[in-house]
Amino acid sequence: MIYREPKCERCKHILHDRPGYHCRAFPDKIPEPILTGEFEHTVRFPRQKNNIIFEPQDGNKLVTIDGEFQIPVFSVICNDCSNLTDGSKRKCKAFPDEIPYEIWVGKNPHIELHPEQDNDILFEHKDPKQLRFIHFHKHF
Repeated sequence: MIYREPKCERCKHILHDRPGYHCRAFPDKIPEPILTGEFEHTVRFPRQKNNIIFEPQDGNKLVTIDGEFQIPVFSVICNDCSNLTDGSKRKCKAFPDEIPYEIWVGKNPHIELHPEQDNDILFEHKDPKQLRFIHFHKHF
């Protein structure tokens, strides 16, 4: 399965001192559910040995909309897409009413048509040179 660059790359706690994904919260290895976006690390991960959570590298605290659902204002998929029209309202050319939750939170990279979609617009990186796809393996 192919995933986009983990949100961890944008966290101020990420460490680049050796191969693989690790950080101050997980010095040995960042758990796969966090890397894949299955778990939003804005709260403490189960069995985590410290209280370090995701913090953007720019130092701003994570802001959310739809607070009862904890939907982040920043989307690891959509904020890099050239089709985003209004990030504050989760709208784009492909989804003029509202970008589906699973795409917005990074669980679906939108490289294939979505069932709720009535057009053929897919994810297009704002800067194709910056697009990096990563193939995750259970053993990394």
